[in-house]
Parts: sequence; structure tokens; C-alpha cells
Amino acid sequence: MVLVWDNHSWPTAARIRQELADRPWVSVVFPPRYAPQLKPVETL
Repeated sequence: MVLVWDNHSWPTAARIRQELADRPWVSVVFPPRYAPQLKPVETL
């Protein structure tokens, strides 16, 4: 499973990191902090 999370503070909390470390079948992807090319709605 792949999770794509924004860079909000709660996904980076120690407890969340530990829970994810205990589940090797989960991959987490953090997109860049500012990437308007990934969010076309920001160009409106």
C-alpha cells in the first residue's frame, strides 16, 4: 500500500512514524512542500 501525505505535522509525529515502521507493507510518499505543477487548481 502506498500513502501519499501532505507535509502537515501529524503524519510526521513520532507515534505515526513508529506505527508505519511496524508495517513494512506500507510505503509513505511525502510530496514537495510547494509543487504547483502537481496541483493544477493552484494556477486558477
